[in-house]
Amino acid sequence: MVVFQRTPNLALPMQQETFSPETQKRIQKDLPQAFIDRQKTWSGCLYNSAPQNTFDVTPEEREAFFESLYKDSGFAFYLSGYSDLTTSEEANHAAYDFWLKKTRARISDPVKASILAPSEQPHPAAAKRSSSEMDYFEPEGVQLEDGTVFPVNVIALATGFDSLTGSLTCIHGLQDTAGVTLKEEWDRDGANTYLGLTRKGYLNMFLYYSVHGPAALSNGPASIRLQVRWIVDAIQKINKAGLSSIKPTEEAEKTWTGTVGIITSMTLFPKANSWYMGANIPGKKIQMLNFPGGLPLYEQMCWKALETWEGFVTV
Repeated sequence: MVVFQRTPNLALPMQQETFSPETQKRIQKDLPQAFIDRQKTWSGCLYNSAPQNTFDVTPEEREAFFESLYKDSGFAFYLSGYSDLTTSEEANHAAYDFWLKKTRARISDPVKASILAPSEQPHPAAAKRSSSEMDYFEPEGVQLEDGTVFPVNVIALATGFDSLTGSLTCIHGLQDTAGVTLKEEWDRDGANTYLGLTRKGYLNMFLYYSVHGPAALSNGPASIRLQVRWIVDAIQKINKAGLSSIKPTEEAEKTWTGTVGIITSMTLFPKANSWYMGANIPGKKIQMLNFPGGLPLYEQMCWKALETWEGFVTV
């Protein structure tokens, strides 16, 4: 297998399995409570980080804990990990070392192992989006359901994309009340919103899964559900008060962007050139594009602003 990669992907095993009809019925029965529980977690997934820091436990306890997370599935390795995973370089490196050991054990060619799982950590774990994989490090081609294997050199699954901003800046003619297009403004100054929901200069324009909301650092349906609830509440409040429009102030937008920056500076996210930070698009400003404080804090801050229209101009 020949892979062209810019940087190694710290791929995590998805542990995919086929559920029996009985298991599917049990899962469906539990879904209503699961939807409630997921809104209370940092990521909107059914995971909570461990209360301890990485080096609060013995090496043996840490090894056993990492092993249990690895056997769980995918993002559990990060989201259920120790509390200091994304804030301490030493703790992050410990998690990488475990991943490195598990991954290299699956690669028979030592040269490939050094490329796919390098001894020197290429970037902090979780600071870039890890792929979920099934047997990625073992195959030599594509295997069909009937067992036929087609040897391949490379499979193009995806290419670069302008995350979070591109879907808005590509809308022709999207401009504020002063006639400045969103693309022109964001290309010049970087992307900004208020609460990840609204934009200065745009009357009654509501956003979701957008810049400086939880977005890519969350379970999409969970964060979108939260944001749509806020939008509905805002519209109902506008109608009840007999208002014609709302828009955030420039100061409120700058404060929100600053808050995102402060929280981000407490983490290891800036140490990776990821699409979380807009680094995959040449010329795009390097900045955290997601709210990194988790869903509960985000929800609290959004509804606090809605109570008194804090940060908004209402007409």
